[in-house]
Amino acid sequence: MATVDAELREAVERVRSALRTDDIAAYLDLLDDRFVEEYPQSGERLVGRDAIERMLVAMPARPQLEASPRITILGDRVATEERVRYGTDPWWILAVFEGSDGRLTGERAYFGQPFEPAAWRRQWVVPIADDAAAPDEGGHQVVTRDVAERYIGAFADGDLDTLAALRHADWSHDMPQSGERFASSADYVEAHRHYPGGLPRLQPMGVIGAEDQWLVGASVQPMRVSGLGAHWLGETFLTYPGGERWFSVLFVDFQAGRARSERSYWCRPFQPPSWRAGLSERT
Repeated sequence: MATVDAELREAVERVRSALRTDDIAAYLDLLDDRFVEEYPQSGERLVGRDAIERMLVAMPARPQLEASPRITILGDRVATEERVRYGTDPWWILAVFEGSDGRLTGERAYFGQPFEPAAWRRQWVVPIADDAAAPDEGGHQVVTRDVAERYIGAFADGDLDTLAALRHADWSHDMPQSGERFASSADYVEAHRHYPGGLPRLQPMGVIGAEDQWLVGASVQPMRVSGLGAHWLGETFLTYPGGERWFSVLFVDFQAGRARSERSYWCRPFQPPSWRAGLSERT
């Protein structure tokens, strides 16, 4: 597994480097002929390296990477979190990669815009300092899948008591899009008990991971879970009380059998762009 992890991480790093320097030939050379690109927010899938090449040619403007991505190994997958710009507009891209023999075989990507901190939770959060250490730096330890499933299942169910019980004493939760941090589980729980209109409702999604299976909590709402060891990823589809629908991506890092740190992102569904017509399939 360690060799597979190292090969996949190296391939992902080379892909990001090729995109940063706009070396499209080098990027395409790292993709398997049957590479599959998925965009859950628009319900699109591009199949094959040729389709990716045609998309890059048709793309009005490619994103400009602002900083090196944060890379997380999730067993036989690798996830990246990175800030980019489309023209002058800032975005976050969250991606999960699969690969084999030094080439990438698939990528699932989410796109999220920055947003202003919510006034209602101001008393329970603190700003993420510009010089703050990345919350996934060091100290993390392997946990079994059942621990991760119990924690992410509680997140899916909005089970605040179980979440609190499964968190490390030094737990924190970052929301990079708004620059906010819950510095303690007590603050998180109290804020969510005062969530305007009630917590959002989770919608079913497929589940993948080191062992493909369904994760279904008390709310009977399956969600996608990826990971192995100390780092795990949950993907859900949310419906808010006002009717808004979003995808949520949650990164969780464990230490001493408890959730130690996490980052969450929110990504709004969108219609497939017209310039991609004929290049992608609908899922």
